[in-house]
Amino acid sequence: MIIVQVLVPVLVLIAAGYLLRKMVGTDHRPLSQAGMYVFMPALAINALSKTQMPPGEATWIVVYTLALHLCALLVTFAFSKIFRLSSQEHIALQLSTVFPNNGYFGVPLLMFALGQPGFERGVVVNIVTVILIFTVGLYLASSARGGWEQSIKAVIRTPLIYAAATGMGMKYLGITLPQALDYPVTMLAEANIPLFLVVLGMQLLDVRVSRQAGKIALGVILRLVVGPLLAILLVHVMRFTGLTAQALVLVSGVPSAVITALLADEYGAEPELAAGITFFTTLFSFITLTPLLIWLL
Repeated sequence: MIIVQVLVPVLVLIAAGYLLRKMVGTDHRPLSQAGMYVFMPALAINALSKTQMPPGEATWIVVYTLALHLCALLVTFAFSKIFRLSSQEHIALQLSTVFPNNGYFGVPLLMFALGQPGFERGVVVNIVTVILIFTVGLYLASSARGGWEQSIKAVIRTPLIYAAATGMGMKYLGITLPQALDYPVTMLAEANIPLFLVVLGMQLLDVRVSRQAGKIALGVILRLVVGPLLAILLVHVMRFTGLTAQALVLVSGVPSAVITALLADEYGAEPELAAGITFFTTLFSFITLTPLLIWLL
């Protein structure tokens, strides 16, 4: 029953976004931009300033998230060598398997599965992931054309970084927003879950499935199977327990971040391969997440 309660709302909201754009033709970009520049920063401020997590635990979650991405990069590099992928294919594989969709998929999933405590831990993981996408991810994508300057500009323009710093600073200094500001910030933060999932459904219409079946299958396995296995190993090594361990493993099993397919397309890094992996990891994640949820919950 818990599986139905967790996965069905996620699937319904994604389907709603997909059908909205399919039938009405609504452009998802304004909603995406609103999510990135308004709703997500409000979420970071609201969640981090009010979190009940011990400060030390949040720090270790940051360390864990960085370590997990590093391990994923190394594993992807090894598989690229084993299967003799071209440099462009290697970049596409890294973009679409190293960076999970923690924001539009993982954070809502944790809220449905583990409630507010899991949600708060997911926010920390998502903030680190977003920063890595706009630094390491953008660097990887731009390296397909030999550039790196865009990554620095993207990081400077990302309001989530400043919002996260504001939220953590408020928590540690014991500062609270006046009610006149707290109320709208909380409303924006609470609207994130439906907004994220509807936008994800709308974004899926941009994904075009390529014919590179073998390489797509490799990407799906790396993201949905190897990703959680790496997370389980790291959680054990770093001795996370209880709800925190559940949250960190569960959020590692989500599909590829849609933005990575867009980055691959923007910089010409085998966009069909990246888009194919993104599409099929989203499609098959409901199958792979079910046993993961049963095991964790």
